[in-house]
Amino acid sequence: MPKVDYAQVRTWMEHLEEDCALEEQEEAVRGLIEYVQHDERREMSFLQRIFLGGDLHSFTRHNAACVVAALDDDIIEYYAPLCLDWLWDVNWPGAEIIFDRLTIVRGDYVDAMIERALHVCDRYDCAPHPEMWRDTLKDLQKRRAAYKSGHPLRGYSRCVDVGYREDADARP
Repeated sequence: MPKVDYAQVRTWMEHLEEDCALEEQEEAVRGLIEYVQHDERREMSFLQRIFLGGDLHSFTRHNAACVVAALDDDIIEYYAPLCLDWLWDVNWPGAEIIFDRLTIVRGDYVDAMIERALHVCDRYDCAPHPEMWRDTLKDLQKRRAAYKSGHPLRGYSRCVDVGYREDADARP
């Protein structure tokens, strides 16, 4: 991929907003997928800006989740703790997309991060969010185990196809 300047990434970020034209949103999602797939620095990438952006990015979260869902497993694993934080509130835009993608990520690192997040829930047990987060994490554990066993739970995909489903059945 040719070098992408920061201004282009910023434009794509702005075009993720739901009030932008659909064509601009689609172009931004495609551009950011390509950018993140080839960004070896990762510490200053689009994903960290999305994850750390808080409420300022609430209108971009669904499209940002579509970008995350299309990334390779190794990149998803790199950002697993931040992906799990996204699931703190399953009503957050894009949370179902992230949940579904984490269900089929290969490797054990995501499982270890889920365990770690569950320990955080136990340590900071204050209603309602840690309870919701704990329930979501336990559900994710159950669905990951079922998927790994070759018997995915029916209906595990709770969102629209975002580009990674065609090879989901071929993954071990």
